Amino acid sequence: MWWFSEYCKDILIPLAQAAVMAIVGLYATFKGRAYIERNTLEDNMIFNEEVLALVYEIRDKITYIRGMMSSSSEFLPRDKDDNETKEQTAALNKAYIIQKRFENCENSFNKFYNMRHRFMAKYGRKSAIFFNALHEKIIEIGTAINMLVYYWPKQAEYGKLVRSPIIVSEEKQEKAEKRREEILKYEMIIWGHPDDDFGKGVKEVIENLEAFLNENFNE
Repeated sequence: MWWFSEYCKDILIPLAQAAVMAIVGLYATFKGRAYIERNTLEDNMIFNEEVLALVYEIRDKITYIRGMMSSSSEFLPRDKDDNETKEQTAALNKAYIIQKRFENCENSFNKFYNMRHRFMAKYGRKSAIFFNALHEKIIEIGTAINMLVYYWPKQAEYGKLVRSPIIVSEEKQEKAEKRREEILKYEMIIWGHPDDDFGKGVKEVIENLEAFLNENFNE
C-alpha cells in the first residue's frame, strides 16, 4: 500500500490543507466584512448624532436671540452718550442686547457652517442644501439686527415725519413710512417665538434634515 501513502502525501494532504486555508480565509473575510460594516454603522450613528446635536444647538441659539424678554444685566456694559435722548437710549439699549446675543452665538454658528464640508464629503455636494437653508435663517437674523441697529435710534424721527403732513414734503413722508414698515419687518424676524412664521421656517429646515439623515442612515 506504499502507493496509497504516497498518494495521500502528494495529493490528499495538500488538498486538505488548501481546503482548510480556504475555509479560514472565507471566515476571516466574512468576519472582517462584518467588522467593517459594524464600524461603518457605528460611525454613521456618531456622525449623524453630532450633526443633529449641533443643529438642535443652533435652533436653541436662534430661540435665545429672538426672545423678547431681557434682564437688566444685558444692558451692561454699554457706554451711554451724554447727548442721547430718552428715545435714543431706549433704542440703543434694544440694539445692544440683540447685538450681544448674536455675538454670544457666533462660535456655534461658525462651527455649524464649517460642519457642512464634512457633511458634503459624506453625503454629496447636493446635501449642502440643508446646511445652507439653516444658514440663510442665521443670515436673516444678522441682517435684521444690523438694520435695526441703524433704524431704531431714528424711529422717533420717522414717526414725527409721518405725523407732520403740513411741515414735511410728501416724499419725506413716504420715505419715513417705508422705514417704519422696514423696521416692523425686521422686528418680526428678531423678536418672536418658535411657532411664528420665522420659527416655523426654522423648524421645517430641521425636520427636512432629520428626514434626510433617516433615509441615508446606512449609507
